[in-house]
Amino acid sequence: MSSSGMAGITPEIKAYLESTRLVLPQSYDKKFQDLTNLIYQVPIEYLNMVSKAYETNAEIQIVYSDSLKSEAVTVGGKNHIIHDRYLGQALSMLNRLFLYGASNHTKIIYAHKINSQILSRYGFYEEAIFSAQCYQDLRNEMDHKEKQEEDGTLVHAKYIHIQEIFILLHEHSHLVFKKKDQNYNEIRDDVNEWLRSYIKTEQSTKELYSTLVSDKSIPEEERKFIEENLESLINNSNIKADFIKDIMNRDKLLEEFCCDRLAIVHLLPYINQSSLSSEEAIKAIIICFLHLRSIQLAEIRCSLENEKNFERRKNEIDLEENLYATFYHARLHHIKDFCYQFLIGNDDDIQIVHEDVSNIMSDHSDDILTPIQNVLSTLLYDPGHREEMKRSLQYIQDNMPSGQYDKRVVSAILHSVPSSEE
Repeated sequence: MSSSGMAGITPEIKAYLESTRLVLPQSYDKKFQDLTNLIYQVPIEYLNMVSKAYETNAEIQIVYSDSLKSEAVTVGGKNHIIHDRYLGQALSMLNRLFLYGASNHTKIIYAHKINSQILSRYGFYEEAIFSAQCYQDLRNEMDHKEKQEEDGTLVHAKYIHIQEIFILLHEHSHLVFKKKDQNYNEIRDDVNEWLRSYIKTEQSTKELYSTLVSDKSIPEEERKFIEENLESLINNSNIKADFIKDIMNRDKLLEEFCCDRLAIVHLLPYINQSSLSSEEAIKAIIICFLHLRSIQLAEIRCSLENEKNFERRKNEIDLEENLYATFYHARLHHIKDFCYQFLIGNDDDIQIVHEDVSNIMSDHSDDILTPIQNVLSTLLYDPGHREEMKRSLQYIQDNMPSGQYDKRVVSAILHSVPSSEE
């Protein structure tokens, strides 16, 4: 079963949505609901088939809010998967920026939109309103549509279909694993075996640093950096290895790896009946997770930055933020390795795909992750636009209608003005 928008849902779910996110006005529009139903008809039918097989009886709710996420929840004794169409739009747009080689200027403009929505959810209204206005002022300068026309493949649309089904299947896996049955135990054991292997890789990296210090074949500048930072590099590797060991004893973190794995298993029949090859499906899944990681790391920075007073903020990455990055990095490599094993199998074919995937992972850090992080860092810590931010917020607050509040202003700027790029 499924529904979209705010029509036809139970009072309990409506209350949950209104307490956890800002539902956007389009959710109440019939044409918008009809289009949402059309877009998600096939993914929902496939997920209903999987849900029936596991007897999870999951109600799938497609919403449109300021929350860039998909989640499995149990409300009123019933299982629900709440998937935000806004997340799908963001992933599709990031696909277009990444796959068609949009300019850095375009990526920075869109990074303002992503960060504005995230900042508003964590109460950074000065920064969020300023960033939303930057996006609206500059969005007509974005070149992704021209780049897409030059490419002509529409590969982003093929990828987003697989990507959103992967996300939905991941969330459904949380409902499957509520039982903690034999199926979960077997997958958990497989994940733990992979984690033990991954820890050895981290430990070998630590040993590699010590070797590289005396390796005359690498560029002197790189060797000097390793030598000057050897202690911190080794210490960081030790922290990462210890944290990976800790994941094996923390059910909630371990379950994320298990859900990634089961989602890929359930995705295979869909891939087989689609027009994508296994190799292209792997790329779509990897890119999807890279996009999600970029969004989540921005969310984490905002959630950990507790200082709302700009003058007292420090642009420092603390241990907790590093551990989150380690967690997502480990999940990325687990997804990659399991995709190779489950979707390809042949070592020669794996090597060919691995070269492409390695390039994708490297390029994504430069093309998507870095612009999002740089824009967020500038908004939170750079004094350059601080006075302009304060003036913009003060003007809005002075002229704001009764009953309105800053979070709605951000969403109004981002979503109420007609936009043709998504």
